[in-house]
Amino acid sequence: MTLLYDIDFNTFCKRPYKEFRNVPENEMALCFTKETSEYIFQYIGEYKAKAISLAKRKKLTIIFDNSYLKYKDLLDIANAQMLYIDWFAIDVYRKQYIEKINQPLKFRKPEEGNKFLCLVGKPHKEHRIRTIFHLWKQDLLKHCKLSFRFNGLEHFCKPLIPNVDDEQWQKFVDESQNDLDIRFPKSEPFHYTGIPFNPEIYKNVSFQFVIESEFKPSHPWLTEKTWLPIVNQKPFIMLGGQHEYDRLEELGFDPYKEFLIYPNFYKEKDLSKRIRKAARNIEHWVQNLHKYDIEKTVLHNYETYLKLVEKNVAEINACNLGVDPYSVGVPYSNMRKIKPIKEYKG
Repeated sequence: MTLLYDIDFNTFCKRPYKEFRNVPENEMALCFTKETSEYIFQYIGEYKAKAISLAKRKKLTIIFDNSYLKYKDLLDIANAQMLYIDWFAIDVYRKQYIEKINQPLKFRKPEEGNKFLCLVGKPHKEHRIRTIFHLWKQDLLKHCKLSFRFNGLEHFCKPLIPNVDDEQWQKFVDESQNDLDIRFPKSEPFHYTGIPFNPEIYKNVSFQFVIESEFKPSHPWLTEKTWLPIVNQKPFIMLGGQHEYDRLEELGFDPYKEFLIYPNFYKEKDLSKRIRKAARNIEHWVQNLHKYDIEKTVLHNYETYLKLVEKNVAEINACNLGVDPYSVGVPYSNMRKIKPIKEYKG
């Protein structure tokens, strides 16, 4: 029997080693999902000590949710089976194609006068609130189907925007909030996972503007926010860290850089400059995307995504864990549980 733990890295490192050592099963898989590099490398010493000891006692498989991390040799554990997957890509596939929570949309040629779509999660992240504020100042939100709300967190958000006075801030609060037909999980009312959604939100939308979860991770961090426009066959501009566009290209995707007036905007170290150039790219697409022959690129990215998921599933199956490869990992609201979510008989 393989005991599969879906667990966050912090919990694994802080819980007593004996809780893992004393489980009766001889085969154990540890699945770390939704982990940023800063979090991982903060606890790398504790991780290695526990994992090395476990690998001596049990047949151990360790799964990380970011395939990029396989280049970080210090995560590898001798005598343990290591697996690095694109977890968010698999999770979106599971919800769309297996659970069929939403049917993926088909490509529609951008038309003049269409809007762009922006689905914002937690508002109290510096890059998110500053980006929406800048789009508002540039009067670009009039071209946007925006899902954005403060949820009573205005007092956390305002200090994140430099040099804003009370009057301007209140005007922004009054004019920027908008709820599309989306559903937030009851357990985490500020965390929107992109699914389910009302397909109507994509109607008359030419492209999607993605504000990724982090803007300064030391490694690429691609979440469902990036995979959703690819699955739904929409061009996208993505504001995140400095590595995500490069990682997409490494994976075989074409992230539309040839259609941007600032194709390397994401490399700007200064967040203000990165936001300003992203906004100029958005403005350019609002005015010109309908003039481009972009369908071939959109469909290439969609096919590349399907091949990426297929590759990931094959690698999970090759580990012989006896688990549904599309269900490795659990919903975000359950990630803080140390107890095994389910026992699988291989």
